[in-house]
Amino acid sequence: MRIIWLKENQEILTRRNFGTTLASVDAATQKHEALENEIASFEERVRGVVDVADELENEGYEFTERILERKEEVVQNWNHLYNLLKDRQTIMMDSSHETLNLRF
Repeated sequence: MRIIWLKENQEILTRRNFGTTLASVDAATQKHEALENEIASFEERVRGVVDVADELENEGYEFTERILERKEEVVQNWNHLYNLLKDRQTIMMDSSHETLNLRF
C-alpha cells in the first residue's frame, strides 16, 4: 500500500473550487465520481494490508512492531481519505444546489 497515493488523494479531496457555472460544477462532479471509483477499488488492498499484518503478528514475525506501525499508518491515512471523500461529496452536493438556485 502506497502511503504516497493515499496522501496525494487526500490533497485532491481538500480542494474546494468547483466553479460557479453549472458546466464547471458538473465537470467537477464527474471528476469526483471517477475519484470515488478509484478510491473504492483500493479498499480491498487496504483490507489485504491489514489482513497480512494481522497474520504476521499472529505468527510472531520478527519485525511485528514495525509492521503494526505501518499498518496503523495505512489505516489512519485510509480513514482520513474516506472521511475527506464523504465531506467533499456533501460540499459538492451543496455547491450543485447553490449553482442551480443561482440559475433559476
